[in-house]
Amino acid sequence: MPVAWSALPSLVQEGILKEMSAENIFFLSLASKRTVDSMSRFRNKNVSGVMMVFGKDAVGIRFETSDKNFFNCEKIAFKLDAFPRITGLYATNDNKMISEFVYESKENVVSETHNHLLDLFRKSRNLEFTVAVFDFKNYKWVPFVKRAKIMAENIGISQLETFIESHSELESIHLEKKVIGHISPESNLYNINHVSWKALKFPFNEFMNNFKGKSAALQCSGHLNGHVRFFIRSWLKGGYAGNLKILHVLRTGQEIFYDDMLLESFFDKVTPFEKAGVSRELPSFKEIKKQFETLPNWFQETDRDMVIERESDKKKALVKMGANDFIFMVLDDEDKVNV
Repeated sequence: MPVAWSALPSLVQEGILKEMSAENIFFLSLASKRTVDSMSRFRNKNVSGVMMVFGKDAVGIRFETSDKNFFNCEKIAFKLDAFPRITGLYATNDNKMISEFVYESKENVVSETHNHLLDLFRKSRNLEFTVAVFDFKNYKWVPFVKRAKIMAENIGISQLETFIESHSELESIHLEKKVIGHISPESNLYNINHVSWKALKFPFNEFMNNFKGKSAALQCSGHLNGHVRFFIRSWLKGGYAGNLKILHVLRTGQEIFYDDMLLESFFDKVTPFEKAGVSRELPSFKEIKKQFETLPNWFQETDRDMVIERESDKKKALVKMGANDFIFMVLDDEDKVNV
């Protein structure tokens, strides 16, 4: 015999919710406003993030939890061509259909769903909203966005600037494709804490000259060793933003990135990692490391790891180099051994 959700004791409701996936919690919450109100009383410790995906003909939802990120979770999508009764699809991360359902909507499925999710998970600590934009024509502004993944083709610089200006709480942005137009030194892009760009078309140290954030992951082509030397030399002289924590430059193309002689001109300032008194755990990078989840093996230990020290303030940085990438990590006191 079916039992109404609202008729269950609070402890039973809480116990059931702890065993349910984020996707099933969402589906159950669609039953009624009363159901949402009763479910939102409980703190969901498992859900840490919600992504809203804007495609050409659908809006999707993905949940980030303690055991799944946005790349290996199930997908929920709403087709945008069937108002007011929207067809919803529920599928696995490799697009195998799980079920199909009808989602009643008045006018704006995006704002309604966003508000619904805020209400449903209002007691979840540090819940972050992410947007992934594949098509700006269907993008609908939503508030409280912390992270953005811009996957759209041929995005113009004015369009990008408008997007960033409209999201004052944005802390992280990933640019998958090239951006059309000139990026000025005053661009809002340089003020975001974490920037990942897979199609940078100008020298990475030119980008870093204007960057005021904490971490940057930049994918470039061409022979980059000269730019690496320039970057290290400038940092040793006190250049770049004071709050910079990590730079990852990933090379594309056929040129060999690693050069055995690259650090020769800085020899008096370079110490092999194992002699530098630095912990391999690097605790100050625990949170910032999450921004680099899409870059494989960036944290892999190598025998080429070196630590350099800036004479002016005794600040140290870990330099990691390989055939395809250059990683520069500014260390804190907590990264040292036995401090």
